Amino acid sequence: MFTKISKDEEKKNLVPKVPSPPSLLSKDLKILGNLITEGELQIDGEVVGDIQADVLIVGESANVNGEITAISVRIHGRVTGQVNAQM
Repeated sequence: MFTKISKDEEKKNLVPKVPSPPSLLSKDLKILGNLITEGELQIDGEVVGDIQADVLIVGESANVNGEITAISVRIHGRVTGQVNAQM
């Protein structure tokens, strides 16, 4: 009925998550495959595949062909596919 949580597991839950620096895919980069991150991602190149991120910025020179799922999305470039975002 009740589960016991060890002291180590309790400590893991109390440690605040330190945000990592944003990831950047430059103009001259082409990715074939899915991208998954729990942080911020800016794309200026080309991605053929699905993208899952907390924050996604599609730059002016970017071309994304795939489904996007994110909490926040800003699109300045081209996206071909479904976009699912909270804001």
